[in-house]
Amino acid sequence: MTAPALSLRPQRRRMPLLLLAAIVAVALVVAAVFLMPSGLSGAWLIAWLFLLGFPAGSLVLLLAHGLTGGDWGFVARPFLAAMALTMPLLAVAFVPIALALPDIYVWAGHAEAVRHEAVAEFYLNAPAFLLRSIVILAIWSVLAVLAALVPLGPVISALGILLYGLSISFGSIDWLMSLDPKWFSTAYPALLSVSQIGSALALLAVLRAVFGQEVRNGDFAGLLIAAILGVTYLAFIQYLVMWSGNLPEKVGWYVARLTPSGTALVAATFIVGSVLPFSMLLFSAVRKSARWTGFAGLFCLVGLYLHLTWLVGLAPAAAWLALLLTIVLGGAWLAIVVSLLGTRHEGEERHA
Repeated sequence: MTAPALSLRPQRRRMPLLLLAAIVAVALVVAAVFLMPSGLSGAWLIAWLFLLGFPAGSLVLLLAHGLTGGDWGFVARPFLAAMALTMPLLAVAFVPIALALPDIYVWAGHAEAVRHEAVAEFYLNAPAFLLRSIVILAIWSVLAVLAALVPLGPVISALGILLYGLSISFGSIDWLMSLDPKWFSTAYPALLSVSQIGSALALLAVLRAVFGQEVRNGDFAGLLIAAILGVTYLAFIQYLVMWSGNLPEKVGWYVARLTPSGTALVAATFIVGSVLPFSMLLFSAVRKSARWTGFAGLFCLVGLYLHLTWLVGLAPAAAWLALLLTIVLGGAWLAIVVSLLGTRHEGEERHA
């Protein structure tokens, strides 16, 4: 079996779509830099983190296939490569966050908010935060472009996975966990990593349904089930351990998010993002159908977005702005992905 040829040139008829989507994406980043209202910058953080999960998760899946092999990777590669190629664009979309640190992270304007002075001095400060973020996004961008353009061998794939595992540990702490500098969880890196992989698998299921790709659908349904169980388990076990430990600084993080609206949000997350797609995928007829697996993937995407919104803990006004930003920016990003796909998906029949 050989990997399908990957042409990086989209079809000419899709060039206007690619150009328009790129212009919209760049315009949104520029507008966010200059026009984002004070106090609402957290909305961009949610949109950015949600969209970042697609190329990051695709990168991990491409590296995993390079390490282990398997027919599923050859079938999924055109879609995963198209998503991974957008990593540099998502890296650029970090700029509004970098320019609004004090508006998003309390420690950026008040070092005393950090429990330990040494942590604030040597780790949780703006220069160190920006340096780590730039290094992480640069590593991910280089790996993503390489993995998308050229199928990587086992050795390079293994090194790439090690780099990702190390960098996601710092990224999850900086971008999400440090929103509350006095709270920490050792499960957070794994939770964010599995969420990114789950995002890529869920969108992959949706794209396969849209393009009518039925080849080896059971493999992807099984991977999606594993991602659903992984995110659900990590989120629940984190809650169970912290709640049973009954330490004020850890329980307080949950108390702040278990308001009536927060409780409704996390309940909707569990039902839409876990119970519903998992129940659907228990049926063999659903697992064999790209269309029905795509619906399950769509429910997963909604659940992952709601979960991210709950983790960040924004006020309702900022949460609605985050949803609007995610839809607009996500639409431009998805148009770029579809444009990059070109005719890549047409070669999978050779690998059935």
